[in-house]
Amino acid sequence: NYIKDKIYDAPVNNLGFIIISKSGETIEVLSILSILENYFSKLKLSQNSIIITENRNSTLFRFAKSRNIQIFNHDPNIGGRYSCFSITGLIPCEISGLNAKRIKKIASNTYDNLLNIEKEYNKENILSLIEFVNNQKISGHVFLCYLESFKSLMLWYRQLWAESIGKKGKGIHLMPALGSVDQHSQLQLWLEGRRDLIFTVVVPKKRENDYKILDSSSILPDYLKKNTAGEVLNKMCNATVLELNKLNIPVRVIYLDDDSLKSAVKLMATLMMEVAILCRSLDINPFDQPAVENVKITTKKMLSNNV
Repeated sequence: NYIKDKIYDAPVNNLGFIIISKSGETIEVLSILSILENYFSKLKLSQNSIIITENRNSTLFRFAKSRNIQIFNHDPNIGGRYSCFSITGLIPCEISGLNAKRIKKIASNTYDNLLNIEKEYNKENILSLIEFVNNQKISGHVFLCYLESFKSLMLWYRQLWAESIGKKGKGIHLMPALGSVDQHSQLQLWLEGRRDLIFTVVVPKKRENDYKILDSSSILPDYLKKNTAGEVLNKMCNATVLELNKLNIPVRVIYLDDDSLKSAVKLMATLMMEVAILCRSLDINPFDQPAVENVKITTKKMLSNNV
């Protein structure tokens, strides 16, 4: 009711919707679209909305045509988890005030550099990952990131990894973790529990937004004084990596230049390239998700039969 009241109070011209479904048959998207139209009749979806979907006779495509909503064609060769730097991700970025062309350029340059092994790409990373993914004693890959602003990126990477690698009885679980939060909640298990995990740690060398720790009351211990919150986080990161290394637990560290949008885009492009190469090395198609499609089919059958 709160959301409903806010929508009714807001001027119609100030509301816009970006509706995205590659297949045009995504159950959640169609359900929410129906709710928007039926429960919030004041909305004029055709005025301020766009739909991104494949150019084919799907439910969403027909809906857009019937409501005269502008359609942007989703590239049929790009799956959802790999579509960040296509119109699927770039149109929302541009609308939100980011420079979509700059984002695309950063991603393209990153791909070019990764494909040129002599410049940046480290083959040992892939060789090590292949070894660990094939190791029956390894069950999980902890992706520990010391940037709270990257939480959504971590969840996207979990999907990228799981849907790409989890096939033919292969793959290990990708577990996003946030530093320093998960140092307090999981580090004990990581260091003294079962030795069945590998770690990727992501940390920025510097932070654009940081806060200096001031001791106006002379209460703080000396080791905190004259530091920043970011420096404390980075020291906690370094201590965690050091302790993992002491125990010979496999860990690699990805150092970002900073916590900017550019660093986020470069990291995402790198992870996409890495996962795709890893899958090919494991004789796995990185771009499909057959098990997920089976669940979608089963769900639609259950809905149809009211099971």
